[in-house]
Amino acid sequence: MKELFEANSLSGQIQVINTFAGDKSGSMFASQEECGYVQAVPVSSERMMSVQMSSIDDFCNETSVIPDLLKIDVEGFEHEVLLGAQNVLRIHMPIIFLELHLFFLENRGIDPKDTLAILKKSSYKLYDLSGCLKSPEQHINTFQRIIKILALHSDFPLPDFMGKVSHSTRIRNS
Repeated sequence: MKELFEANSLSGQIQVINTFAGDKSGSMFASQEECGYVQAVPVSSERMMSVQMSSIDDFCNETSVIPDLLKIDVEGFEHEVLLGAQNVLRIHMPIIFLELHLFFLENRGIDPKDTLAILKKSSYKLYDLSGCLKSPEQHINTFQRIIKILALHSDFPLPDFMGKVSHSTRIRNS
């Protein structure tokens, strides 16, 4: 990560906190896959390990951090992350970029509509990345198994730049 921060002139502006985001604070078990990827969703693995977890609400209360934006890409743990962020969503209304992993949620018995209902309950509108407003049903009734969603509080308009992001504004990977 350090190399990515340096390549994008972000050194000193980002702090990495080695904690899982979830619905509550404490510890949980996760599995480390052979590729180095750590999976929060329980899978059959011989590489189980205990990790620290914090809800976004608890983290923000403890650190006085108020997020303007949340990027949630947690491979099927989206429901728990949103459950643990309900106060932040309601009070601070951050912009949310959500990657919703339908396969992982459904395998765990979680209806993706229930996950998106957490956002709707907090007065969020759900857009695809081209800026089209969609209902939760429209987002999940697709052949795609990973859905990318922009969630904006209903008090905020869709940004003018949606669908018009130029290559020069993207962060480099290497």
